[in-house]
Amino acid sequence: MKIIKEYYQYGFFIFILTSYIFFRMSDVTQFTNATQYFSLTLFFVFLIILGVSFYLKSATSNIVRQINEWVLFISVSLSFILVIFSFVVIPSNVNQQSMMPTLNDGDRILIFHFNYEPKRGDIIVIEVNHEDYPMIPISTFNDTETVFFVKRLVGLPGDRIHFELENGQSYLYINGEKVVSVTGHGYLVTEQQQLWIRSQLEDGILQKYFVLGDNSTSSLDSIEFGHVDPVDVMGKVIFRLWPFGGLYE
Repeated sequence: MKIIKEYYQYGFFIFILTSYIFFRMSDVTQFTNATQYFSLTLFFVFLIILGVSFYLKSATSNIVRQINEWVLFISVSLSFILVIFSFVVIPSNVNQQSMMPTLNDGDRILIFHFNYEPKRGDIIVIEVNHEDYPMIPISTFNDTETVFFVKRLVGLPGDRIHFELENGQSYLYINGEKVVSVTGHGYLVTEQQQLWIRSQLEDGILQKYFVLGDNSTSSLDSIEFGHVDPVDVMGKVIFRLWPFGGLYE
């Protein structure tokens, strides 16, 4: 029992580092930016700390042993946090208004991305580039190759999409039901947008994902740039960190 108590930190540390290797090899996340939290260089730094700490465990000086305990404790805690951020959740900012009133510009959110499987109604984060989504204005990218959008997943592969005219305006329908925002407003679709959306369907059937912003009057989403490839779905927004509150299921 004494040995277990004395070396549990080393065991936990080894477990964390082993988990990092396993997660890295298993491709449990598509959020490549997140894995930069815990790089291979940092991995070897922690490994060296573990070796040095194990060596100093038998030091005769009380001061050295106490310092060693604190270094090991901090290292274990930090490595655990970094692994969680790298492969499970990641904090981010909202820099758009397309998800108002659910999410506002400047909100701080938490994104779950560990082996995430998209479900209808989820608020998801997608990675887009101009080459794959040519209908997105080039000015959106601000000299970067890719940007991240926060949208709500409303259409899945196999869903039927069509449009119906109401009072002289066309609205989006999925599986025979009118799509409405969280505020109860329908999504208007112009004739040009209808042509673009239909060009990506097969006999009216969606082949990939269809995403919309909760702000139905001002959102750059699938109505504008078409369906979303599953490989571009990074994760799901599960919590709003600031302003605090709001669990999204």
